[in-house]
Amino acid sequence: MSTTRAAVCRWPVPLLAGLGLALALASAYSAGAKANEPPPSTATPEVLATRFLHALALGDWHGAAALYDPGSSRALKATLWPLLSREVNCGAKAFPELVLGRGARLERYAVDDPTPFAAVLLQRLFGRAAKRGLSLGEGTVVGTVREKPDLTHVLVRTEVGTARYRVARMLVLTFRKIPNSLAGKRQWGLEVSTEVRSFAYRLAQSYHSECRDR
Repeated sequence: MSTTRAAVCRWPVPLLAGLGLALALASAYSAGAKANEPPPSTATPEVLATRFLHALALGDWHGAAALYDPGSSRALKATLWPLLSREVNCGAKAFPELVLGRGARLERYAVDDPTPFAAVLLQRLFGRAAKRGLSLGEGTVVGTVREKPDLTHVLVRTEVGTARYRVARMLVLTFRKIPNSLAGKRQWGLEVSTEVRSFAYRLAQSYHSECRDR
């Protein structure tokens, strides 16, 4: 019999980061539901919150990162990009492989769109937990706080853990209105969470240049 304990915390709490948020989500979309999904330019924060969790659960890192506010993703990229560029320019490999993975090429991410870089960080942070038998349960939007006309927080209830032991969690995802040049109006974009930014900061703090010895 499974055991569930309730806890409330901001998204995605360190425990979720350790367990890995990118796992099998019970509330998957059907093909018919997907066909009826509104485009991001018109989707509400509640719809985008569910879509983000679903993308992470499937390991669709690019799909999840594409829902971020580009400004928030660019700030995330700026934390590590100068360090990565320095190491690659002198032929060093240790730090780039730590951040991007073995065999990754920095030029792949040297584009104006910050989405690919944010996606690889999501993969590095959340992508290993499925092998440990951990999973995220069904996610349900239970509330919304409209702090300002252009700032909204979405509260999502879910469960995380193993088949035998699960912990209830309340996740808070923050959305801001951002410009959409193609649609000619503004749409909602997800802020990169504190925990994802902290992961980038910890990587930066662990930086030790190999270039000094070359």
